[in-house]
Amino acid sequence: MTSKLSNGNHRPDDVRRSFDETLKRLGLEQLDLFLIHWPVPTLYDGDYISTWKAMTELIKGGRLRTVGVSNFQPEHLDRIVAATGVVPAVNQIEVHPYFTNDAGCAASMRHGVAVEAHSPLGHGQARLLDDPVIRRVAAVRDKTSSQIVLRWHLQHGRIVFPKSVHRERMEENLKAFGFELSSDEMAAIDGLDRGEKGTLRAASGHVCRDPREGGGLRANTDMRAFALRVPSVFLLASACSHPSSDGASPIPTLVDPNGCDAL
Repeated sequence: MTSKLSNGNHRPDDVRRSFDETLKRLGLEQLDLFLIHWPVPTLYDGDYISTWKAMTELIKGGRLRTVGVSNFQPEHLDRIVAATGVVPAVNQIEVHPYFTNDAGCAASMRHGVAVEAHSPLGHGQARLLDDPVIRRVAAVRDKTSSQIVLRWHLQHGRIVFPKSVHRERMEENLKAFGFELSSDEMAAIDGLDRGEKGTLRAASGHVCRDPREGGGLRANTDMRAFALRVPSVFLLASACSHPSSDGASPIPTLVDPNGCDAL
């Protein structure tokens, strides 16, 4: 089970209180993964180090298995690792064929952080799934555009959780397993990257602010979808696998449907 720390609860005392409230509202004694939703460097005098330290200390009590971050840019990751020596298990960032986020992915991999791609199908933008390159590969493979994009993510080693509340689409997403894209197909999809012009900010104009500027609206308010990552997939709810902080086997994780600590 995964939940997030909201932007208004970054002070250490608020981190602890928020985590307690999360467990109480979920009716749980332990959470698998707790994420800082945004670094919000323009708030709290730019001190997200204290927030990260408070997050990591929650593990010592045995009620949290591991911690991670969301929307962290390379400089944010570098800073928390250098200051604390504790590496996040996960960095949940925007990644899809129109925005491959090479810098964010490279920084995460450099630190050994699993990349979790939020809105991996391009935030539901039909224009991505209708892209001629995606459609051509899908036709050759006799797959849907969604399955092709999800397979592309998986072959890049990412955790993905496509947003859907429809069982038939969830079942469709699971069929991203069982086939493999060729190197040429992977390269063709890689080539769709539009840089910053392909981000949610560029597509919407107002929905989400640049995380380097302090975060924004909750882009992940409904995660009742399948999270896909080899080797674990669960049919009953959102799920993913990520390594535990103690180096034990991967943790099967259900995602808090509200995507936030305030349930």
